[in-house]
Amino acid sequence: GKWKLATGKKTRDMAGIYAVRLNAAALTLRNGGAQPLTVTFAARGEAPRVKPVASIAAVRRIYRINGVALSPQARPAPGETYIVEVKGRLPALKDGVKILLHDGAGAALRPVSCALPKKLDTLSFLPWLDARTLSFLDACAFTPYGIDAALSPDGGTFRIAYFAHIDADSAAALPPPDMRVVAEDGQ
Repeated sequence: GKWKLATGKKTRDMAGIYAVRLNAAALTLRNGGAQPLTVTFAARGEAPRVKPVASIAAVRRIYRINGVALSPQARPAPGETYIVEVKGRLPALKDGVKILLHDGAGAALRPVSCALPKKLDTLSFLPWLDARTLSFLDACAFTPYGIDAALSPDGGTFRIAYFAHIDADSAAALPPPDMRVVAEDGQ
C-alpha cells in the first residue's frame, strides 16, 4: 500500500516494500492508506544480559475497585474488573538496572490495561491507590493473556498496578509473575 517515510526533515511518498539501514537517525512511518502497514525491524549488536533472579521477593495482591483486598482463597467474580498489584524488593543491585516483568496466566488472568503510570493525576476515583508509590515504567504492553512491563526500581523496591479480569478458582491458583533483571551496561 501507499505510505510516507520521514527521515530527518525529508518526507517521501512510498509504496510497496522498503529496506533501510539505520545508524542513529530517527525514522517515522505514516500510513495514509486504509490497509494495515506491516513493519519489521531487525537489529544487530550485543543484547543486554538478562539474568533470571530467583531472589526477587514479589507479591501479587488483587483488589476490588473499592480497595478491598480479595482473599487468596476467594473465588473472583466473573466479569468483575479488579486491580492487580505486583510489588517486591530486590537484592542489592547496581544503579541502572531494569526489571522485565511478565504477569499473566492465559485466560485465567486477563489484563484490560497496561500498568498505571507513576505520574497519573486521574486516580481520584481510587483514593486508596497512591500513584506516587508506583514504579516508573520504561515500557508496557498488554494483551488479554498477560502484561509485560519494563520498570525502574526505586531504592530496591518496585510496585505496579493494572486492571484485569480474573477467571480462576482463586487468586492463589494463579502462577507467580515472571521477572528478570537487566543491567543497562550489559553486566
